[in-house]
Amino acid sequence: MKKTKTRWFAAALMAVLLLCASCGGGESSNTEADPNEIHVFAADALRAPLEELCESYEAEHGQITVSLSTGSTQQLQERILAGEPCDLFFSDSQSPMDALEKEGLLAEDSRQDVINDQLVYITLKADETAAKTMADLPKAKHFAIAKAGTPLGNKSRLALIRLGTLDPAADPEQVSAAEIETALNGPTVSEMDTAGDIIEAIEDGSCDCGAVRLSDVCGHEKPLRILEALGYDLTGSMLYPIARISGEGSTADEQAADQLLQYLTGEEASACYDRYLLSTDLSAATGSYRPWQRKPCPCCNNVLPQADAGSGND
Repeated sequence: MKKTKTRWFAAALMAVLLLCASCGGGESSNTEADPNEIHVFAADALRAPLEELCESYEAEHGQITVSLSTGSTQQLQERILAGEPCDLFFSDSQSPMDALEKEGLLAEDSRQDVINDQLVYITLKADETAAKTMADLPKAKHFAIAKAGTPLGNKSRLALIRLGTLDPAADPEQVSAAEIETALNGPTVSEMDTAGDIIEAIEDGSCDCGAVRLSDVCGHEKPLRILEALGYDLTGSMLYPIARISGEGSTADEQAADQLLQYLTGEEASACYDRYLLSTDLSAATGSYRPWQRKPCPCCNNVLPQADAGSGND
């Protein structure tokens, strides 16, 4: 009988302990944010170099975990505004960062420009288009452009406006593919979701030309040819800013987040970006400068085809 009572008491005690745990009792809780986990939101264009850099950073800082989420910067901006955990935001355009700054979500003095990308006009080496520059697009058969409202789509449309192809009073964010097609009066114009879709369409022969960022060409140097690098006088600056997020959505220790921010803007990171055709030379973010012509492609050591230095950019 004594053993039976002892067993009953032990079982009851265990039940009480389990009930307390299920009700959230105790000091440890799995729902609490880990201050050693740093949440990074970044544009799709930065996925490959940031995966490499975050893995390297974790290896050097064993106590730190970096959670990387990539996507369109507009969607990432909305997720941050909705309160999703985010400590660092790395955008491929200024507008989403401006919106977050307006809401007071950027840590003071943390915002800085890091990358200088560039719009390039491409074709397939094996079957080049008759339109050798974007100003010459009426000679093309099928032109691929990113959809309006995206950073790439807006920059492509702005270039067409400043080249005189589109109405100078047009809003780059509102110009449809049909309007571009009418203005060109010849080629079919296809609007695509991403730069990857544009490159795929050119590589499979669906389109004979398209407009993407220089960094999008990385890994596709063998099949593709860059016919023209568009100057910043046509596209405006293509700078990528980064900043630390403050407020309720920030979960990591501020010092840890600042250290990662410093790493992602330092010399080691700069060398990594360069391998992915992302220039950290911000000294010529305006005018008709063509950073892609500086040297052979660091991804495959192939020399990128040189466009005519005076073609439609100066």
